[in-house]
Amino acid sequence: MIVNCNPAPTGTVCRRQQPAALAARAIPAAVGGLISLLAYGIIIYAMASAPLGAVSALPETSVLFAAVLGYLFLGETLTLRIIAACAVIVAGTLIMG
Repeated sequence: MIVNCNPAPTGTVCRRQQPAALAARAIPAAVGGLISLLAYGIIIYAMASAPLGAVSALPETSVLFAAVLGYLFLGETLTLRIIAACAVIVAGTLIMG
C-alpha cells in the first residue's frame, strides 16, 4: 500500500492507494509530461529561428487555450470579464507580432 500526500489550503491531505490505482494514472501523467516537454521545445525552437518580437508573446496565449478548452470540455462559464481579458491578450499578441 502506498500513501499519497498532497498539499491543500487547509493542510496536507493523505490517502492510501493501491499500486494498481497509481499505475492506472502513470500513463496519462507520462503523456502529459511528454506533451509539455514537446511544447516547450517548440517554443525554444521558434525563439531561435524567428524574430524574437514576434515569438515572445506566443507562450502567454496558453491562457486563451485553457479558457476555450475549459469551456468546451469542463463546462466552465466564460464571463464578460474572461472574454475581455482574452480579447486584450489577442490584441497584445497582434500588436507585438
